[in-house]
Amino acid sequence: MSVSPRGSLAFLLLLEGFLSAVATQWGNIAVNDWNWTALGTIATFLAVLFALFSHIWEYHWKTPKLSLHFDQTDVKPQEPPTTGLPPGIYSKWVRVRVRNKDGCKVAKNCRAYLVGITNEPGFAHDSRALKWEHIGEQQSTYDLHSGEVHRVFVIGAWQGLDVLRCSTTPLYVIKSLGKHVLTIRVSAEEATSQEISIEIEWDGTNWQSLTAVEVPHPNNLPASS
Repeated sequence: MSVSPRGSLAFLLLLEGFLSAVATQWGNIAVNDWNWTALGTIATFLAVLFALFSHIWEYHWKTPKLSLHFDQTDVKPQEPPTTGLPPGIYSKWVRVRVRNKDGCKVAKNCRAYLVGITNEPGFAHDSRALKWEHIGEQQSTYDLHSGEVHRVFVIGAWQGLDVLRCSTTPLYVIKSLGKHVLTIRVSAEEATSQEISIEIEWDGTNWQSLTAVEVPHPNNLPASS
């Protein structure tokens, strides 16, 4: 069981009303005239208070909390053989790390999406699922345990290929050279979705020329809900 923020507000209003009633009741009790019925009521309420507080604490502190990260360790040159690539082909991949905060519940059914590419009219208002590293091609979700970090493939350059291949289902390729900002959104059950934007640059000369850096969220893309 979990309690929403609206439930937390209702609980605080209930607590305020109860404390006011207790103050009134206590003022009517003489110093040596214990009202055992009132004390029993207080004890019952405290038990309910503890149960409600434990669920509120679980909601605010134990629900999955995702965060997205990127640095140059996430740009990975890959020597052959590489699963899914022809034999002898070198490649370079841009990835994003997804983390579930320590102490949180399992972030079930994590899904990653490419939701925006600047300077690509063909991708306007599109959203495509991204592939998780080291899991089957057909698996689009991943359960992220407390404190666990896992990577999502975003885009790659292949030796001898004159386009960039986004790691999406269905496949999307970028044919134009220069800079593009890719925005990735990750969601999971009970978790607030998170976004990160990566600027890639590729001059088309070879697979090694692909570079990437984290940038602020582009203004022309919708914010995550």
